[in-house]
Amino acid sequence: VLAVRATTRPLARLARDIRIFRGEPNSPDLNVTGSRELRELAGAYNEMKGRIAELIGERTRILAAVAHDMRTYITRFRLRAEFIEDPEQHSRAVSDLDEMAMLLDDTLLFVRPEVEARDVRRLVDLADELHRLAEIHGELNQAVFVSTSVDAAMVQAAPLAIRRIFGNLIDNALRHAGAVRLSLVAESGCWRVDVTDNGPGVPADELAQLGRPFARVDPSRNRNTGGAGLGLAIVRALVDAQGGEIEFANRPQGGFVATVRLSVASHEP
Repeated sequence: VLAVRATTRPLARLARDIRIFRGEPNSPDLNVTGSRELRELAGAYNEMKGRIAELIGERTRILAAVAHDMRTYITRFRLRAEFIEDPEQHSRAVSDLDEMAMLLDDTLLFVRPEVEARDVRRLVDLADELHRLAEIHGELNQAVFVSTSVDAAMVQAAPLAIRRIFGNLIDNALRHAGAVRLSLVAESGCWRVDVTDNGPGVPADELAQLGRPFARVDPSRNRNTGGAGLGLAIVRALVDAQGGEIEFANRPQGGFVATVRLSVASHEP
């Protein structure tokens, strides 16, 4: 029993440390300790993680370069589109070019969520951010309402990431519904924000696809209604980068809800 325990404990600890990786190349290396076999395994894992980090970095650099060059061509095409005399065709050409630019931006943001993760984290009042987003949409005559059970909800997060998370969720809800409600409540060590709408919801068998890159529950939708399928994937990546969780579900009374949970700031006053 002692021999088995002495063998399995280091393996269990090694497995636990590997699970922490979760595709995050900036996670700490494993401690190269224990028996010769365990040291070799930990060393091989650290080398593999380093190679993965290099590949991810190279992928991001390549896509950034492609996006930069594509923007140059899009700008040229937009200038040339001004010579199209037919007003309808001119409008369609400009719209197509705008969609191409948006797709480039979405793709680049998705492949490098670490940009948002590296944004300086500080104490952010979640309640204040939600009210601010509602005011911005209100100025555009968009029905976005906020209900909170607290006056302040402090989280340790990157402000830009927080604004993009809930901004994308609101935009997604408004795309399919006439009104959106943001509900903020405290829940066992975290703040829970429900972004609910009165839209048609999502077929139950397709809920699992939400948050996956380029996944759209309605293949017939174009970018004006369904987007490129990156909006919710970006949101999920940003929530993960902030150490939070996100869930998607249909409401029993009709409509759709996206639930975001973020940890309460540990040194909240």
